[in-house]
Amino acid sequence: MRKDLALISRYILKLKSTTKMGHISTEEVTKHKYNLYYVGATKSLIGQAKQDTDGAFYYWPEANLSGNWDSQTLRQIAETLQSLNEE
Repeated sequence: MRKDLALISRYILKLKSTTKMGHISTEEVTKHKYNLYYVGATKSLIGQAKQDTDGAFYYWPEANLSGNWDSQTLRQIAETLQSLNEE
C-alpha cells in the first residue's frame, strides 16, 4: 500500500512538473540587458537579466512585483540566466 502511494505521489509530481502553466521568454534590450517575460494567458514583464561588471548576468525583478513563484518558474528563470552566462 505504501509503495503504491509513493508511486502515485511521484506520478502526480511528474505530471505537475510537465504541465506548464506558462514559460519565460526573453527580449534583448542591449547586449548587456534582456527583459524577462512570464508568458501564460498574458505576457507580463517580470524583470531583467543584467550583465554585471564580472561579466555574468543576474536577475533583477520588477519593483512592482508581489506574490510568489512556483519552483518550475524559478527553475526557468535560473535556466535562462545559465543560458545567457554560457554564451
